[in-house]
Order: sequence, then C-alpha cells, then structure tokens
Amino acid sequence: MKKILAIICAVAIALSAAIIPAFAENEGFEKAADAVKNMRVGWNLGNTLDSFGAWIKQSTQSRPVDYETAWNNPVTTNEIIAMVKDAGFGAVRVPVTYSQHVDAEGNIETAWLDREEEIVNYVLNNGMYCIINMHHDTGTDGWLHATKTGYDETAAKFAKMWKQIAERFSGYGDKLLFEGFNEILDENNEWNTPKQDAYDIVNSLNQLFVDTVRATGGNNAERNIVVTTYAAAHNSAVLRGFVLPTDTADGHLIAEVHSYSPWNFTSTTATWTKMTDKWTQQLAAEIAQTYKSISTRFSTDNVPVIVGEFGSEDKSNTADRAQWAKCVVAQAAKNGVVCFYWDTGTFRLLDRDNMVLLYPEIVTAIIEAAK
Repeated sequence: MKKILAIICAVAIALSAAIIPAFAENEGFEKAADAVKNMRVGWNLGNTLDSFGAWIKQSTQSRPVDYETAWNNPVTTNEIIAMVKDAGFGAVRVPVTYSQHVDAEGNIETAWLDREEEIVNYVLNNGMYCIINMHHDTGTDGWLHATKTGYDETAAKFAKMWKQIAERFSGYGDKLLFEGFNEILDENNEWNTPKQDAYDIVNSLNQLFVDTVRATGGNNAERNIVVTTYAAAHNSAVLRGFVLPTDTADGHLIAEVHSYSPWNFTSTTATWTKMTDKWTQQLAAEIAQTYKSISTRFSTDNVPVIVGEFGSEDKSNTADRAQWAKCVVAQAAKNGVVCFYWDTGTFRLLDRDNMVLLYPEIVTAIIEAAK
C-alpha cells in the first residue's frame, strides 16, 4: 500500500511540474533583449481580429467569427498557426481591434476576449512568442488619438481596457507580450511631422500603458511589453520625440516601429515617389541606413527593438522581392532588430485558405536571413 501511495504522489508531483510553469508566479521572466533575440523573425495575423466596420454589425449578430472573417481571411485555426511555425517563424503578432467590442464604460465583450485567448493559445501551444496589441483603435479610423483634446476621457478608457486585457492574461508565461497601441495619429491624421503635443501624448499613453499593466500584478509585474513611436514611424523627428517610459521592472521594455522601406519598391500605390519593381544596390543601401539609424536611436535607451510590420506588395517580381526580404531581415539582424512580416492582402506570402506557401522563395529568404 505504501508503495502504491508513493507512486501516486510521484505522479502527482510530476503532473504538477508539467502544468504549473505556464501559469505560476513568475520566478524571473526572460529579459526583453533575450526575448527579441529568441524570436528570430515574426509574422502578423493581419486583417483578422483587427477588422472593423459598421456594416459587419449591421449584417450579423456581431459574433467574433463575423469580424474575424470580414476582411477576406478564414477562421484562424491551430493548423494555420502550425503552418506559420513550420515555415520557420518564431513569433506571431496578433493585431486586435476592440472598438466594436467595448461598451461606453470601457467594458470589453467577454466573447471577444475569449476568442482572442483561443488564438493566443494556438500560438503559445506551438512554442512561439505571441504579441497582442490594440490595433485600429488608433489610426485614421480610431478613437484613440495623440491629441490633448479629450485626452482625459480617452486615456481613462484606454487604461480600463488594458487593465481588463492584462488581468485576463496575467497568469500566462513570458512568451506572451503586450503592445500598447499600433499606429497612433493626431487629430489631423498626420503621418510624418505632427506638433510636439502629439509626441507628448504618445509618451504619456505609453507610460500609462506600462503603469496599468504593471499594476495588475502576477506575471504582468515583469512581462515584456512593447511601446510604440508616433505612427510607428522612424523618421528623425519621431525618433527624437519618443521618450522611453519609466518602468518598475528592469529590462522588460521593447520599442517598436514599422518599416515598409523603400516605399517605391514595396508599394503599388505610393504617389509621392517613382515606383520600381526592380531590386537595386541603391535600395539595399537605403535599407542598411534605415536599420542602422533605428538601432542607433534605441541603443541610447538600452532597449531592444522590433519592426512590428514590414512587407512588400506583389508586382510579379518574386525574385526581386526575395532579394529585398533577404536584405531587410539580414540588415535588421545585423543591428539586433527583429522584423514581423505583414502577411495579408497584396502583401501575403501564405495562403491561409488553402494552407500553402504562395511565395516559398520569399519565405525561405526571410527565414535564412534571420538565422
């Protein structure tokens, strides 16, 4: 009998050891610099949980699945996320828009958070890092702006929403990261050179985000969290205007910008530049300078950097796009920066509907460069 009891106790202890780590009180989370290094290269689950539109609510009963599929992507499955992992990506950024899933008091719908958590679990269960954010709540159609007008009201709502999100995920381990907001703009939707007030509000919101998450305690006390520049831009004025928040946790902040450089190569719609579909050494030199300047700026804050979005639209130039992708990821890696590909619409590399790689040459270039 004693032998049987001993065996039962041993099994119970083993099971506890297997289950507890993901949800235990943190015993020293992985530092931000190590997390960024270990991500290698990332992928965006774009145009999915970030979709929005009044027409969606009018034409449906507002189920999460109706928003998830509204912008021409299928319901996300564990198999899709496994395909991303098998392709070689080490992290998934999950953009989330809450604007149509929150009431006037800032209470987020439980069903929306439930679906978000399901997708987070797909990523984590596949052994990848996961970043969740507040996406089109900012930007040209958002309610959260980098402006003093109405700041108190919107800041309070912003903090209340992040408190709910942070509490929902407070028990999760250190492969889950929070990103405060996406491409925040001022009231004029200025992308490049806003007034100083806009930078001040961005810095205040980033500080509020950090303070709100830390105050929820548990694993959030040292969770790695991501703070973003104005418009997620990286021009010299924006980088000068950015102030890294103070933090009660040491070494657990990550800075984020976005880069679709050079626009004349990556875009099919840019009207301010002469378009090209050819890869050149001139473009390579521009990319090298871009990533050097990004790295140099944030090294002054001793904070690691991710490029939360990069990508190129298809111009029937697959070989050139592969060279561009290789150059971007290699230059980023050289400067200690990790990039997340924006994979949807005309930028897409993976066909989620049919579970195939549309441009394996480009995916291979990205993964090999990240190594």
